[in-house]
Amino acid sequence: MGSASENLQALIREFYSVWFRFHPAAVLKAGVSGYAGTLPAVRDDDVGALGSWLESTIVGLEEIDFHALAPAEQIDLELLFGACRDEYQAILKRDWRHRDPLAFMPFQTICRLLLDAGGEGQAALEACLKGIPSFLSQARSVLAEFPGFIPRIWVDVALRVGDDGVAFLRQLSDKDDTTADLRALCEQVAQAVADYLKFLREDIAPAAEGTAVCGEQRFREQLRLRHHLPDRLDAPLELARQIYQATRAELGVLSLEQCGSSDPRAWLEKLSRRDPLQHDAKLQYVRRRQLEIHGLLTQSGQFVMPDSASLELRQAPEECQLECAPVYRAPLPGGGGSPGVLYLEQALSGGSADTPERLTAWCVHNAWPGRHMQAAAASRLAGTLVRRVNHSSSQQVGWSLYAEQLMHELGFFPEPEYALYRLQERLRRSLLAVLDIEMHVHGMATAGALLQLQALPGQSAEEAARDLLSLTRHPTQHLAGVLAWKQLETLRQWQSDRGDLPPADFHALLLAQGSIAMPLVIRRVFGAQAWAWVEAQLYNQ
Repeated sequence: MGSASENLQALIREFYSVWFRFHPAAVLKAGVSGYAGTLPAVRDDDVGALGSWLESTIVGLEEIDFHALAPAEQIDLELLFGACRDEYQAILKRDWRHRDPLAFMPFQTICRLLLDAGGEGQAALEACLKGIPSFLSQARSVLAEFPGFIPRIWVDVALRVGDDGVAFLRQLSDKDDTTADLRALCEQVAQAVADYLKFLREDIAPAAEGTAVCGEQRFREQLRLRHHLPDRLDAPLELARQIYQATRAELGVLSLEQCGSSDPRAWLEKLSRRDPLQHDAKLQYVRRRQLEIHGLLTQSGQFVMPDSASLELRQAPEECQLECAPVYRAPLPGGGGSPGVLYLEQALSGGSADTPERLTAWCVHNAWPGRHMQAAAASRLAGTLVRRVNHSSSQQVGWSLYAEQLMHELGFFPEPEYALYRLQERLRRSLLAVLDIEMHVHGMATAGALLQLQALPGQSAEEAARDLLSLTRHPTQHLAGVLAWKQLETLRQWQSDRGDLPPADFHALLLAQGSIAMPLVIRRVFGAQAWAWVEAQLYNQ
């Protein structure tokens, strides 16, 4: 019988050796080799086996002596336990295979493999394409069992994404450097997708009457199991509303000062009429800007900065301009000399003009000290497999809001236009947090939520529709993202009051944990006292 630590590591290795077969997309994101090009197993027998595997892993984790583990291992155990419990509940209560036609669309995986064509991507891409016709055939069989469970909003989006995907495949097929074998595969997959779309239009859409909300019980479960938050709802909703109202007021004052009206729409419209930077000029501007920001942050003493060469900015390939195409590729774990890569066009798609101020805001959000800073720090310190697989989208949102606020406090980019974009993003994020609870718990209709999103200053109809889709498909994430931001700010205040950790060391300690749920980081790294103080400040206890 091994130690608690040895037992945990053995269980983790055994668990993922099986789990990855059901989640090949997670393999690509985690930087694990050996599974690229495979597609999820979706037959009933496969999903039943996955459920049994999750259940046995939960039992195995419960048998490990938690208190005999080091704090870092305790985090891994809690992450894995919560993820297994959440996925097991999802299989029992809300099996995605019977509800989500969009989840069967393979285009994001195809784009990831295309962007990695220099490694194992080419062979993996061909293997993936070969499997898609059979995969979509299985999808039709599963979805046809209970068409009334499927939300119509998800059918409509799947049809739109599928139409774009067929055009994408045929564009890829027509490229001059596409081999004959790859061209034939693209044509076969395009036809398979077209057949799938015909099935959705004729057999699913007329019967699709399912709800796109998860309900209070499932919402509370995900807060506990995925975000490691208390499952209380009243205090977080009130906090999100306060942030929304305060941001709206701050934005109104700024707009009144700059253009004589508290409504920033006219100001945003005026900015949108400015000549935006185009193509190569935009790429060159962003490259210069992110290097300037890297230098400013190095001098600030707030961070231990990764080398600026750890990030590459590239123009997205023409054939990868799909809405679902990946924006960012993280560095390989353990350093390994592989930089992170940001692809420009996907990241900046939307209704707003690509003004210098907006591009600066994009750099802060995605490069330094935002998304890439998180990924580079975690990869340099060789974050554990559990943390790489179970990274928290809410923590990424929380960190980006925190990074933008910190840059403001440091006095960087005092231009009112930059403040406009920062507040515009915070207003959007806080509204999404409010709607997260209002829709999934209180039963707000999706049409009402869409009207509120469309009313946001500077929000295009397309952006509002994307946000609504994200709300319906990812309950709790938007609320948890705003809470993560406030947890970060409150923790920084707690640490500053103690005075025993310089800002650079504080941020280094945070980033070293990886992009995982903030409550776990606070409790296990900064201690129970820190979490109790943060929780009391946020929930007015």
